[in-house]
Amino acid sequence: MTIDRLLSKKPNDRIQSAAHLAELFEFEWALMKTSSEEVPTVCAEEHRRQVRRARVIAGVIGAGFLAIGLVFGGIFLGPRLSKPVVPASSAEPTAVLSANAGAVWSVSLDPTNNSVAMAVEDGSVRLWDLKTKSVSSTLDAHRGSVWASKFSHKGDLLATAGDDGLIKLWDPTKPEPIKTFDEKNAVRGGLVISDNDELIFAGDRGGNVKVWSMKADEPLAEARQPGAIYAVAVSPSGETLATAGTDRSVRLWNAKNLTAKLALEGHAGPIFSLAFSPDGSRLTSVGWDQTVRVWNVASGQLFKSWHGHDGDIWAVAYSPDGTKIATGGLDGAVKLWDSETGELLAAYFVPNAAIHTVSFSPDGKLLAAGGRDGAARVWKTP
Repeated sequence: MTIDRLLSKKPNDRIQSAAHLAELFEFEWALMKTSSEEVPTVCAEEHRRQVRRARVIAGVIGAGFLAIGLVFGGIFLGPRLSKPVVPASSAEPTAVLSANAGAVWSVSLDPTNNSVAMAVEDGSVRLWDLKTKSVSSTLDAHRGSVWASKFSHKGDLLATAGDDGLIKLWDPTKPEPIKTFDEKNAVRGGLVISDNDELIFAGDRGGNVKVWSMKADEPLAEARQPGAIYAVAVSPSGETLATAGTDRSVRLWNAKNLTAKLALEGHAGPIFSLAFSPDGSRLTSVGWDQTVRVWNVASGQLFKSWHGHDGDIWAVAYSPDGTKIATGGLDGAVKLWDSETGELLAAYFVPNAAIHTVSFSPDGKLLAAGGRDGAARVWKTP
């Protein structure tokens, strides 16, 4: 997929910078890793050196392909059309929480707005106290990257998923998980908790979709779709599950028995994130093609779409009142949009850091984002 983009005939489809390419190679490297391939006798420092060497090699190779693509693309296809530059918002984050332990792949705010759960590349989950801006506890959560961390709606539980193919359920005040589900394959962002805090929905790298009860050891229902799954979302009513990934389609399922309902077509590449509106009538999807797409859930028809970022869009979330959509992307931008019109309301820029995750607090007063620079940032929503 990455090589195809480098050699694409259309200028707008090609990767436009070495930084963008390095981010893609890092993402693909993380996806290719599995805990079974890691050698347990290798010390942590040597493992870090191996990872650094691999990234350097990937960067050099990628830079070469990028140069070839830009030269030949410039000769045969002419210059790329420019896009208008969006001015940065003057608002500064109220908190910058730096883990210094690798990329941040997921952030979640608890219902009290007191804690932020940060899923980190080094396998840990950091729990931050927002008032003191300090780490209250660190969970040694997974082998390999932690792709997802989600507070339950009551805030008394935390669900995490990692590259080791495990989903873990935690009491945030305790150092050991209270339950572990074996998903077999890495769950990369495809994790969500039902509104009643009774079910966990997960999609993995092998294309498997599963519904787990918080109390049972075996999944309640299973299904499968082509390709890897990068995102799942469940409607507030608990009736509809949405999944998406490498096959470019958003798939809607009956959330109780995982029978297929609809497939929403239109994205030109992999889809990285999904979010239902609070009333469940709409679903927003974002991904590789840089567009924000809002769908009518009942009919499966596209309600609205627009160009969102200058680069892959990796994250989307609705504000609790449904009036705003937040997105984050490889261009280092966190953007707030009017959910009805698609109008840009605010934009926050993080220098030299792709944004992997965005999340609103349950009361909608705070917006958190995390990314490649190993930090989570929290803003007050306008």
